[in-house]
Amino acid sequence: MLRHVPLPSHPDARGAARAAICAEDLGAKDGYVDALFTTQDLSEAGCEDLAAQRGVDRDAFRRCVHSPLVDERMDRDIAAYRSADGDGVPLVFVGAHRIDGAQPRSVFEAALDDAIAGAQ
Repeated sequence: MLRHVPLPSHPDARGAARAAICAEDLGAKDGYVDALFTTQDLSEAGCEDLAAQRGVDRDAFRRCVHSPLVDERMDRDIAAYRSADGDGVPLVFVGAHRIDGAQPRSVFEAALDDAIAGAQ
């Protein structure tokens, strides 16, 4: 599950996080969050266009991004991040492994291997 923790220093981060939450809730297909990281347009209209391209109903998306429930979800995500002593993004947990920042694939593979071995 993704947690959305917009960087305060990024002017479009909170809007993009709101859009990501809504796209996820409304069943967007084909890597919506990845598209947000590569697009040049993080405006509300740009985020809506990306969602529509992935099968999300525009009217439902508009209602969602303006819902106070989205802010509540983001506030819970931020609280969870802070309680985990997050100090950068990305912050990923794989089983008991904490992975801070951008890491090579091998780090994630080792964490997954350990988690699978522990589950067996």
